[in-house]
Amino acid sequence: MYTVSDELAALITSPCRTWRILLEDLTAARTLTAEAIFTANSDRESTSLSDDIELGAVCSQSWTVNIADSAGGYVGHMFRLLLYIADIEGGKMTWGRLARYKFGRVKTLTPRQIKRLGEVLGEPIPMGVFICTKAPKNGTGRELSLYDMLYFADREYKCTLTLPASAEAVEQDVCRQLGIQCMGGAVSGDLQESGGADLLAANGAQLVAASFDFEISTIAAGTTCRQMLGYISAARGHFGFIDREGVYRTRWYTSARDITASEADEPTLSESPNVIVGVVCNIDDDTRLTVGETDESKGRILQLACPYMTRSLLDSLFSRVKNYTWYTAQFRHRLGDPRLDVGDVVTYSGAAIPVTGLAFSYDGGLSADITAAGLNDEEQLI
Repeated sequence: MYTVSDELAALITSPCRTWRILLEDLTAARTLTAEAIFTANSDRESTSLSDDIELGAVCSQSWTVNIADSAGGYVGHMFRLLLYIADIEGGKMTWGRLARYKFGRVKTLTPRQIKRLGEVLGEPIPMGVFICTKAPKNGTGRELSLYDMLYFADREYKCTLTLPASAEAVEQDVCRQLGIQCMGGAVSGDLQESGGADLLAANGAQLVAASFDFEISTIAAGTTCRQMLGYISAARGHFGFIDREGVYRTRWYTSARDITASEADEPTLSESPNVIVGVVCNIDDDTRLTVGETDESKGRILQLACPYMTRSLLDSLFSRVKNYTWYTAQFRHRLGDPRLDVGDVVTYSGAAIPVTGLAFSYDGGLSADITAAGLNDEEQLI
């Protein structure tokens, strides 16, 4: 969960707030201000490639932004998308004027300097770095399709390393080919690097952190960049994602914040919680490793595929996720919170809901659809 000032945190959870979007064109050194942006929607950013919670999923985030400019010149450009709360009652300074203010470029101003100008309450919140893949005309303007750099991850991985090589080296090589900075198991936010301190699960269980590096000797022909990143993140007991600064990282689910009835519609929750009691890893068509329970009547048994899994890796992985408990859920967060990231865990009336799917909708207000993947009640009884 992204950290903001106390002032902005209070505004985010208040019922009366008006959001604005900024698009910084990092390629052309220009800024699309709120006056030029009509609506924006993020397609579902996800930690799961299916309808179930997963280890090793590597999913992409994207936004569709409708702008007033019809001139073009956007495809192939990199953009940073930011959200801020506007002071529509007392503000006289627009972002368009602010960009020419004598302090210099907008991002060089401190939050206090910006606030004094009357338009922005709190500080802008970065939502990610994206490449524009298409920008067709839409009425008198254009519709920008913005994707993070994992958009290109489904191409075949051509290893440039001498094998055998460490998993971390392969991960770095994949990201280099995708044009992504890689931090791998160094988890962003309020967590320390996964090679260092212990981590806490949302249910309070201790997740012992360790070095999950291992050696990769062969890579099957046709393996994609996404698959390679997935194998490595799965061996860590993680999923992979691009953070708000455009950096590739891996993580597991960690506690974020409570959601109240005043902010969101009541979620559709599974009657019974999911509890991880075992893991099955398919090495290839003929070989698999298991750890923990194998009887599905006793709880959830996660299934994953990783040709590089070993017994010691699987045991370490299981120590991270054993007895992890959550509810399958979906709900509308009417007062959308841009601090939330996939991999955060929110609670509603005491129920732990991991954010496995997150889609924002902006039209001056901000709302979000949140999903926690997992088995429904009927599936849990089978």
